[in-house]
Amino acid sequence: QGGYNEEDRLKHINLEIAQLEAEEDARHRQELDQVREQEQAATQELRFKSEQLAMAEKELLALREERNAALRKSEEDRAHKEQAVVRERELMSELAEARETRAALDAKRTAAQERLDECL
Repeated sequence: QGGYNEEDRLKHINLEIAQLEAEEDARHRQELDQVREQEQAATQELRFKSEQLAMAEKELLALREERNAALRKSEEDRAHKEQAVVRERELMSELAEARETRAALDAKRTAAQERLDECL
């Protein structure tokens, strides 16, 4: 009789261990899924910001060329040149902001990738 109760107790303990391991596995999978989602979101936002940055850089280059052409023109074009200079400053500010955002997103993605690597 004593052996039977001991056997039941061991079965019960093993069952509890298996249940705890299953719960831990489920938590681990959930955390892994969350980290993957965060990484995907950061990657998508980084891609979007990179595209915005590329467009801003192209526009800035075009505006610089436009400004240089305006400098060669007569005094009648002075107002147009001033507008191009103002827009260039705005774009340089936007560009700096986009670069900072891209750097922050890159860091966020890297952190998510590191967490993902730790989870795997």
